[in-house]
Amino acid sequence: MLHFSPSDGHTGAGGAAARIHQGLLTRGVDSRFCVVHSTVGLENSFTPQISLFGRVVRKARRTFDDWMIRRVAKRYDYLLSTGACGFNIAKIVLRERPDIVQLHLMGFNAFRLATLSGVRKPVVWRFPDQWAFCGLPHYEPNPDNYTAPPPLNLNWSRPWTNLSEHVRYKKSKTYSSIDRLVVVCPSRWLAAETKSSALLGNRPIELIPTSCDTALFSPKDRNVCRAALGLSLDAYIVLVGAGSLELRSKGLDLFLEAMGNIGKQPPAGHALEIVTFGKDAFNAARLGNCARVSHLGHVADRRLLSIIYNAADVFAAPSRMENLANTVLESLACGTPVIAFDVGGMPDAIEHRVNGYLAPPFNTEAFADGIRWCLAQRDREDIRIACREKVLNGFSREQEIDRFISLYESLLCQPRR
Repeated sequence: MLHFSPSDGHTGAGGAAARIHQGLLTRGVDSRFCVVHSTVGLENSFTPQISLFGRVVRKARRTFDDWMIRRVAKRYDYLLSTGACGFNIAKIVLRERPDIVQLHLMGFNAFRLATLSGVRKPVVWRFPDQWAFCGLPHYEPNPDNYTAPPPLNLNWSRPWTNLSEHVRYKKSKTYSSIDRLVVVCPSRWLAAETKSSALLGNRPIELIPTSCDTALFSPKDRNVCRAALGLSLDAYIVLVGAGSLELRSKGLDLFLEAMGNIGKQPPAGHALEIVTFGKDAFNAARLGNCARVSHLGHVADRRLLSIIYNAADVFAAPSRMENLANTVLESLACGTPVIAFDVGGMPDAIEHRVNGYLAPPFNTEAFADGIRWCLAQRDREDIRIACREKVLNGFSREQEIDRFISLYESLLCQPRR
């Protein structure tokens, strides 16, 4: 078993890939993890070797790739990748000789997607987003841009005139050369979007939900957690956070609108405090005087993150598009309800007015109502239990690993065509 991932933990997708690898190791599976940007140092992991000449070539490719993306970036609201830069997957597979190849997040100059055409092993690709069947964007709000096949009359002399469709065309050629490719989707929404796509709609699609470490992320005494963080024991605390809050897809502007609505009619009985985390500085001035703000910065320690979830009364996930954020599952596993828009994979984990609140996209007044509802449940133990049980019953790591092992076994039993 050989996994490919740009990272092993500093992003949601990297953390999800690492959990699967580690879960397989605990079950006795011979799993190897190929990572480009290692921050954790996983067991049985390695970073591809590259010569000095290879570094020069890679830098030149990346410089040209970045130039191409900058020419078109203003047309998009979401992260972009061409998949044209990075390490050669086929060469690494040839050296490692695994029985199965598993891909995780692709793009971001980590691995060259076209080199998949040289892989003769079964390929399992776990999608963290829509990039595999779109062109440049990792999330595509317009289905017309991936449900129809890419056009054949592309201008190859000036690819930046329609770069996203050039990328999608090249992806289609790469996929056509792969005999055994199985797509794994962590949410019902992403599975449906993949099925409707022109590039991968005819491939086998498995639904294997994202898992959460329910031992690490578990309920703790709220007041003890608040005291440890220096937060008010009495205030209503709204938590919001992501790896990068400034990404438009994460919807921070929508959250600010919703909090502005709450500021006009604040909840009675307790002061209101907003706690944020993420690598980007949080501009508290944008909220006016509606609440006190505490920004915790980038939180790398998962144990500390569990304490932060437990200190909050509600976790806000205002994403515009989202497969299913790890933060949502982690908060629920800690017994803290979640408010989100009814988009992507959010309904898979959030049951409206049971363990959280789903607001119509992108109604910030309804989102504010959802925050108020969650705050009003702060002393209800049955809500905390419902949050925790939702994750235990559908998103545990044991369930995820069971499903992956069953998939691997079925692939190894299939005769090669």
